[in-house]
Amino acid sequence: MREGVNKYKMLFVITLLIALVLILVLVYMLAIKPAINGYAVKKQNEGVNFVVVDIIKQIQRNNYAVIPLGNNQSLYLAPFDPNQQASTGQQLGQ
Repeated sequence: MREGVNKYKMLFVITLLIALVLILVLVYMLAIKPAINGYAVKKQNEGVNFVVVDIIKQIQRNNYAVIPLGNNQSLYLAPFDPNQQASTGQQLGQ
């Protein structure tokens, strides 16, 4: 009779451990992982904002910015004035 009690205790402990592992997985999926991902996305957005602000400051300071793209290619950024573009277009059309 003693063997049956030990068998049920062992089965109870194993079931309890499996339930505990499943609960930990559920807590990780529902609470911890979204918090980590949210933090990473927030930091990525901050980095993008820093880069954009830095490019805008460089354009304001130098009136242009050059971004290297690799393979001997560059992206040239300069301020755009639609009024100046419209008058140039009208002059070319006449």
